[in-house]
Parts: sequence; C-alpha cells; structure tokens
Amino acid sequence: MAPPVRVLIVEDHGGIGRAWSRVLRRSGHVVAWAKTLRGARKLLDVSVRSQEPFGVAILDLSLPDGDGVELIDDIEQLPSQPAVAVVSANLDSERALELLGRCLIGVPKPLASDTLVSLVERLSRTQPTAGHVPSVATFCKASRLSPRESQIVQLTAQGRSRSEIATELGCEPATVASHWNRILRKTGLPTQRRVVSAAWCHALRRPLGR
Repeated sequence: MAPPVRVLIVEDHGGIGRAWSRVLRRSGHVVAWAKTLRGARKLLDVSVRSQEPFGVAILDLSLPDGDGVELIDDIEQLPSQPAVAVVSANLDSERALELLGRCLIGVPKPLASDTLVSLVERLSRTQPTAGHVPSVATFCKASRLSPRESQIVQLTAQGRSRSEIATELGCEPATVASHWNRILRKTGLPTQRRVVSAAWCHALRRPLGR
C-alpha cells in the first residue's frame, strides 16, 4: 500500500469535492478540501504554520472568488511546494493556458475514482517543476513528431502563446499554426491543450482522464 499523502483539493462543486475526499481518505490519504480561493489560502497558511505541507494539490480552474492561476502564485511562495494538478472540464480555455504552463499535469473531468488515486500517488513521487514537462521529449518521439513540432509542443507546455513561440523560432504565427495542424493530425488529439495534457499523462506512464 502506498504511504499516505497530504492532499489539498480545491473544488467548488460540493458533490465532486465530497466524492474525491471520500475516495482518497478510503485509500489512506489525508485530505483537506476548500471550495473557494480564500478557503484554499487559509488551508495553505495552516499547513505552513503547522509544518505539515501538502504533497499534492488538485485544483479546479474556476472558483467563485477567483481561479487556480491565482492560487499557483501562493503555492510557488511556499517553503515546501506540493505537486500541482489541474482537473477541469475546460482545459481548452484561454485562461487555462497560464495555469497549465505552471503545474505538473492537466486532466479533463470527469475523473474516475481509481484514476484519481493513481494520480495522487504518482504525483506524490514526482518533484514539481514549474514551466517544464519532462515527458514531452518521449511523448513527441512516440507520436513521431518532427524536431520543430516537438519544440513547439515543449514551448506550448511551458505556457508560451502562439505569437511568443513564433518570435522565439523566428517565424510567423501562421507557420506555428500550420505545425500545430500537423501535430494534431499525428497525435489524433483535437486541441493543443489535449496534446499538452497527454504529455503530462505520459510522464505518469498511465492514461489519465478522457
């Protein structure tokens, strides 16, 4: 049995938050659940003062008083940072771009119970690395992407916009868009965000979500 993990769940939907908390507690983990950004900040403050840091944080993107991007700012200031995953029904939104570039994995809802437990236990063994996705190289190789296509996936995973990627690579945004069309065809995935999410899932060596 895996050692217990201290997990912070930030999810405003009561049914989902209760279900995730119940599943993880039954698996032996210690869970704190917040429905709001303010509540999550209080739990983070308590964890620092009690010197009991969270090992994993699971964040929803949209909260009643803010979003996961704002909470990432607080987490990055902690003396001991948890591995962060965002689990959302809308990973393809523009607002998700910054968040997904600063956490370890993005997983679309709905999330099966056994997948949630696997996600937490695997993340607890992974050192958080903001702005970097170590799985991209192997994912791109498995998807038979060209070196330039692989570079574009890596830069997108780091949170770069299409125009920023074009400037860095010395090409036009339309050229980056053409590369992305080929990337989507090769991977069989519908959007850029799904490609980046798949790269994170590849790091955990198990498909997550849908």
